[in-house]
Amino acid sequence: MTHTTAPKKLRLLHNCLAAGITLLATAQGLRAQDTTIVPCDNNYVNGAYCYSNNDQHAWHWQSECGGPLFFQFTQGWIESSNFDHVYIFDGPDDTAPLLYQNAPTPELQDLTCVMALSTGPDLYMEMTSDASNSCAVGGVPAAWTWVVGID
Repeated sequence: MTHTTAPKKLRLLHNCLAAGITLLATAQGLRAQDTTIVPCDNNYVNGAYCYSNNDQHAWHWQSECGGPLFFQFTQGWIESSNFDHVYIFDGPDDTAPLLYQNAPTPELQDLTCVMALSTGPDLYMEMTSDASNSCAVGGVPAAWTWVVGID
C-alpha cells in the first residue's frame, strides 16, 4: 500500500543541524513484531538492527505516560529508496501520518541524526530491503542504532 500523506517537518538535535541533513517521505506496509513501552523516567530506549538482504521488519514504540515520543538514529546507513526502504510513522502502525522516508538518491544514505517526533503516544517504523547490499553482507557501512524517549 502506498501512503500519500504529506510528510511532517522534523526537528533534528542540535549536533545534527550542522550536518545539514534533509528529510523526505512516503511508504508501504508491515506489522510490528512487538511493542516497546518507553518509560516516562527520562531514560531512553536504545535499539539496534543490522538488516539483511530481502529483509522486512517493523517496530512500535508507545509512551508509558501517554506523552509524545522522539526517535533519533545515532548511526546507520541504508541504500536509496529505489532499493531499500525505511519509514517512520506518527502513530501505532503504517496507516498513521508519515514522518520520514529515505530518499531515492543514487548513493547510500547516512541515517545518523535523522529524528522524528510524534504528536501522540506512538511511533512506528518499518523497513524492507532488496536482494543485495545490506548491512549483514557488508553492503552498507554500519548497522542502525537509535534512541527513543519522551519528547
